[in-house]
Amino acid sequence: MKFMDSSQVRYSIRTGLAGISKHKAMSLASIVTTTACLLLIAAVLILGLNLRANAQAFQTDNTMLAFVDETLSDSEARALQSEIEAIPYVEKVGFISREDAMNAYMEEYGEENLTSSHLSPSVFRDRYSIEVNNHGKIKQVATNVEAVAGIADIRMDEKVSEGFAAIQRVVWIIGLVLGVMLLTIAIVIMTNTIGLTMMARKEEIGVMKMMGAYNGFIRFPFMVEGCIIGTAGAVISFTIASIVYLVVARAVSNSGILSIAVIEPYNSMAILLLVVVLVLGLGVGVAGSIITMRKHLRV
Repeated sequence: MKFMDSSQVRYSIRTGLAGISKHKAMSLASIVTTTACLLLIAAVLILGLNLRANAQAFQTDNTMLAFVDETLSDSEARALQSEIEAIPYVEKVGFISREDAMNAYMEEYGEENLTSSHLSPSVFRDRYSIEVNNHGKIKQVATNVEAVAGIADIRMDEKVSEGFAAIQRVVWIIGLVLGVMLLTIAIVIMTNTIGLTMMARKEEIGVMKMMGAYNGFIRFPFMVEGCIIGTAGAVISFTIASIVYLVVARAVSNSGILSIAVIEPYNSMAILLLVVVLVLGLGVGVAGSIITMRKHLRV
């Protein structure tokens, strides 16, 4: 196996850059397509990570909330406590009135918030906070609590986390299908771009082969061209995804009720996001150049 010296590497890089410059329109199309593809993949990755964070946040303890029917009076709602306490595996039951629920909400999310400033207790429902002493029996307890006359709905962490997990699976599947489709389109456009460069250098390549140039020396400039285009698409997509995520995360955090959602810190996902888009961008560039070389060259 032959290795190129520094002068040959510099020649290959200059040649690759020259190929991009000579075919600006196709190179730009390749960069735009690669960027769009990687942006979608970045969006799916970010959404998946945030859904996972929300699912984990709700898997904290063995507590559930039982919401009382709105038609019940305060005394009727409070009378349900003894019936709930009699259910097996129930450790502790606490009654939370409408006023208590509103005060807890205002305390957590701030009275100055525009969304919460016009709230009244009637917006909330009386509820019971129920602690279960056996996590394996939490579904059974939920079924028994829901069967109590006067209980309208149950919310437990397991239901919420399972919902997030289901949404996450759908997002991964849809993202994978669309990502593969866009990656294929990006590779096709990349092969056309590099193919134009090969056609323009057809005579030069023929002379180089007759003079005994080895295969790696002929291939490398086209590999460089593909990698430059792929890297450009990766950097642009990472920059756009980062800016949009920071703006959206700040907006969600300041949006009142939406601030209940758990937002994954940008710093915790930035390196992973950058690595993924760079690897995929380089992969598109390398794949496009290899396919083109096999199609147009006998080297």
